Amino acid sequence: MLRLSLPNSVQQFFFATGITALFWIIGRVGTAELAVAHVLINLALFLILPAIGLGMAATTLVSQSLGAEDFDSAHRWGWEVVKVAAIGLALLGAPFWLVPELILRLFVSDPALIELGSWPLRLTGLGMVIDATALVLTQALLGAGANRTVMAVSLGNQWLFFLPLAYLLGPVLGYGLLAIWSLQILQRGLASAIFAVMWQRRDWTRIQL
Repeated sequence: MLRLSLPNSVQQFFFATGITALFWIIGRVGTAELAVAHVLINLALFLILPAIGLGMAATTLVSQSLGAEDFDSAHRWGWEVVKVAAIGLALLGAPFWLVPELILRLFVSDPALIELGSWPLRLTGLGMVIDATALVLTQALLGAGANRTVMAVSLGNQWLFFLPLAYLLGPVLGYGLLAIWSLQILQRGLASAIFAVMWQRRDWTRIQL
């Protein structure tokens, strides 16, 4: 139990720490950017939660298929749940890129903040579809027992790629919130690509628990 749970616990701890570091980085850019980022992250979490729920369903389905040694079904379940999550996130995220100003007015009233957050919110709505693969396959790989691999990919992508470049683009080079948010979407796309390749290679079918 400890061998399976510890990597995921470490991953969740450093993911939360990374969010705190991201707030600090954006705070170095400006107070207005920090205020908008707080709204954007809460809205992104609103979209992420249904995908995580579907990912947990994938965990159950994949684990059940692996227990029956039906590796083809386990592989197929991963992609089937990704498709459902992508469609669901596309529908939920549509208002974010269609009417971002209207969504932001629910949280802030300053026109400058609404303008500042409009394009990052559009990117959030569109990027969630890309993120569906990472969100679901992360949980599916956990169900297959690839806990340490998931931890290494997730933390490496966040701490070695995203956060250093976010600091470089934001506080150092002064490109602002939009650049940081674009980089975050790129990071999630990279994570989705890595997890998709891992899932296709099926090395997880040979893990002994």
